[in-house]
Amino acid sequence: QGDGAEVVLRVVDAGGGALADIPVELLIRRGSALRPTAAGDRRRGATDARGDAVFAGLEADLRVEVRVRSPRHADRVVAVPSRLQAGERIDLGVITLAEGGSVTGRVYGLDGAPAAGVPVLAWSPLMNPKGGNALAARAAAMRRGTRDEDARETVTDAEGRYRIDGVGEGQILVRARPARAPQRERRGLECVASEVLSGVDFQLIEGWALAGRVLQKDEVPIVKATLFINAQGEGALLGRLLDASGSEPDAITDTEGRFRIEGLDPELSYRIAASATGFVDRQRIQVPKGPGEGLTIALDPAPYVEVR
Repeated sequence: QGDGAEVVLRVVDAGGGALADIPVELLIRRGSALRPTAAGDRRRGATDARGDAVFAGLEADLRVEVRVRSPRHADRVVAVPSRLQAGERIDLGVITLAEGGSVTGRVYGLDGAPAAGVPVLAWSPLMNPKGGNALAARAAAMRRGTRDEDARETVTDAEGRYRIDGVGEGQILVRARPARAPQRERRGLECVASEVLSGVDFQLIEGWALAGRVLQKDEVPIVKATLFINAQGEGALLGRLLDASGSEPDAITDTEGRFRIEGLDPELSYRIAASATGFVDRQRIQVPKGPGEGLTIALDPAPYVEVR
């Protein structure tokens, strides 16, 4: 084992029976990061015939969490309470998985016909049924993974139908995410273990696209500027937290400084942030609602700092 730390655990069902071949993921957070920042910070494994999983050779001074995801059981995330120590063996003990519920429904296109190939995602409760600290729960959701890591996901079939299993009990969020139309979501739905929540349907609507340019003060285009757009208004904050990855922008400017962001919701307002190497970031820029002449964003050069 050397000086590497080791994390071990056992996964069982509600009756205490060992669960074999269950995917287990170790999430590593370095420094003050809220979530893993590199591909190597996610280590994947699976339980053996006894339900055991082992992660060995871990660096000291890391903060780690373990995510257990079974096809039909609700997810479990268990955090190691302190930073890893060299040569330490941490036994997380027995992790019991509860039976999950299922969500089914259909997605309909702009013409009212069934929409095939539309991704549908479901997030388990961020708060327990008796309440809790909402902000802490949201922060914990961000820590547990990037963008869609916490969601159960599927794609609609030729008839627009979908089914998602292994959803945690309690109030859930379900979202249809078409490629070029505004995403639709249903929140506050009550999911019950071992039962099917049916009729969670979505009607897609026509969206609009924001086009614009990012320029220097002298109107010289800025190439490869990154843009992040945020929805404003009731219900927008939680959705953005669930989507936030901190790494993938909504758009990147081309050689003429132009960008285009599609699938914006006509019912929401938006703010946008722009950044580029060598320039001062601009945050919380109000986006004109609906298609128009486009948005021009000017960035100032970053102050020059001489390093001696």
